[in-house]
Amino acid sequence: MGLVASVVGDSASPMAILLVGVALAATVGTVVGMVAAAGEESAGAVTCSLLTRLIDSGVPYPVLVSGLIWGLWHLPLVFAGVIYADQPSAFMDAAVFLVSAVGAGYVLAWVRLQTGSIWPAIVLHAAYNSVIQSAFDAARAGDAPIWVGEEAGLPVAAVLVVVAVVIGRRQWRMLRAPGTPMGQ
Repeated sequence: MGLVASVVGDSASPMAILLVGVALAATVGTVVGMVAAAGEESAGAVTCSLLTRLIDSGVPYPVLVSGLIWGLWHLPLVFAGVIYADQPSAFMDAAVFLVSAVGAGYVLAWVRLQTGSIWPAIVLHAAYNSVIQSAFDAARAGDAPIWVGEEAGLPVAAVLVVVAVVIGRRQWRMLRAPGTPMGQ
């Protein structure tokens, strides 16, 4: 019996199971996932040294570039079957994952630059991974179509693109560290 089933019981409705699963993923899963997210972020992924170095170097569209680099970094794991191992189309999963990574990269970069700290981005990254990988991965197993759930699913990619466009059109506060604007 899984953790969710032990919390809600064997006769719970599918909606109750989903809601409890998301709640557990967003809390307990986030705390557990912070180790991996901190490693990925501090290794230079989207919100740490890569983004600020791209900005300092004057690279055009640094948030887009960092999101693309972050997404491309994951693609070998998709093609090797480490991520989405039993899916019917690695190429479709890779394309949708890349779009999702760029969208998520905008959100993480905005949080990083608004606060001047990588910690809010690490928590958000961990929460995103936990909820998407636990609640949504179960919705898309085996030969399920690409538009069903998961991190590489079209609904997640579409939502992330919309959020990225909304965030990208706003004026950003650019902090290198809390209280320290970029360029100082």
